[in-house]
Amino acid sequence: MNPKKGHGSQERAGQEFWHLEPDHLNETLVCWDSRTDDIWDLADKELAKLIAEVSQNHPHIVIILDFCHSGGGTRGENYDVSSDEFNLQQLEYTGIRSVNTESRERPLSSFILSDKEINSIFCKSDLNGNQSNKFFLPQGEYILLAACRDNEEAKEHHIQERGVFSYFLLDSLQRNVSLNYRDLFKRTNALVRSFYPNQSPQIEATNPNYLDQPFLGGIVGQRQIYFTVIYDSFNGWNIDAGAVHGIIYSSNKNEKTRLAIFPINVEDISQLQNAIAVAEITEILPQLSRINISGEREKLDPELTYKAVITSLPASSLKVYLKGEESGVSFARQAIQKASFGESHSLYICEVDNFNEADVCLQALYDEYLIMRVSDQRQLRSPIAGFAPESASQAIHALEHIARWINIATITSPANSLIPSDAVQMQVYQQESEIHDYQIYLEYQANNGKLQPPGSNAKM
Repeated sequence: MNPKKGHGSQERAGQEFWHLEPDHLNETLVCWDSRTDDIWDLADKELAKLIAEVSQNHPHIVIILDFCHSGGGTRGENYDVSSDEFNLQQLEYTGIRSVNTESRERPLSSFILSDKEINSIFCKSDLNGNQSNKFFLPQGEYILLAACRDNEEAKEHHIQERGVFSYFLLDSLQRNVSLNYRDLFKRTNALVRSFYPNQSPQIEATNPNYLDQPFLGGIVGQRQIYFTVIYDSFNGWNIDAGAVHGIIYSSNKNEKTRLAIFPINVEDISQLQNAIAVAEITEILPQLSRINISGEREKLDPELTYKAVITSLPASSLKVYLKGEESGVSFARQAIQKASFGESHSLYICEVDNFNEADVCLQALYDEYLIMRVSDQRQLRSPIAGFAPESASQAIHALEHIARWINIATITSPANSLIPSDAVQMQVYQQESEIHDYQIYLEYQANNGKLQPPGSNAKM
């Protein structure tokens, strides 16, 4: 196994744990040396003991777990997507963060429990005075952020090669470090479920009031985030951020990542009128981006260093992989080229040649178009029959609708945006009652033999 990537698993639980585990399995963390030389996984009961010990002096404890507790999950195998017989349903595209269940029964002596704690398991009595032989979890104070429910799988981000929960959690923190746990979880949960609806992140705290605290208790303070601008003979003017930092490049001349540049000694970079130049991204490298500077109010000195903040971002496009019969694929390509009022290329989707880079796959098979999400092979709408310009246009319009929905679901201001995080507030009502839950479930109800849609409305 790869020690750089977290995994979860399960192991057979002894009878003393059965009252805690109805399935008779302990959840475990697979450590780098687990299952070697009689070394066991770290069981959830052991983690509880460690938390209880650490929390004796009442520190701020945050636990972030990004793995699943499912048995038998493996990372995806490679399939030949160039074959005409390619079946998207067979592709295990998204990795699973788990390891096979440990089948051996673990001896109680292998747990990191003291002799006193082990002996106490067999000395406790129930309310009737009978010996219980049960293990009771030690209690500590903590906040837990988990990637999924205990019966779900935690997915790998199919491009970033990290857990999707970790990826969106970090993205949320980078954009606003002042979020409290409740709001941090809301944003992360929404992003994860937008892409992986079968994964349900969880949050819990021993004291519900802890969730209203800022992340890490506010020890990471809000600051104005900026890029450093320098000049070197090889790259010219550039900023110290590239593809690995999420910088976006667009070939559309009307949609560029644009920057405002300030002297390095300027503390307040929120006042754009104080910028001494503007720039736009011309090329993105892994660790830096080349920029073109214009509108200089004063000549920039190549020997000096400057600050830059993003003022404009290009809209991200939905990456589509086309697959199937040549006639259907050809009509789809033509529809993409004329999606904007029948005159120009779609503003919302773009075709990619590599399946592993795609968000969705448009399959032209058996005289119909199928739209499948790459991450979980889910069909996103009913098939569109026929290979013709009209049906291809309908498929592309459906893809654009999906792209707009994803853009709305994931929209956020950059970390150095001038828009404060609380600038917009939304209240959601069902009938006349305001909904305060962070997850809203709307269900159809049967009425006189007919399904009635749920009623809801929102105001901002």
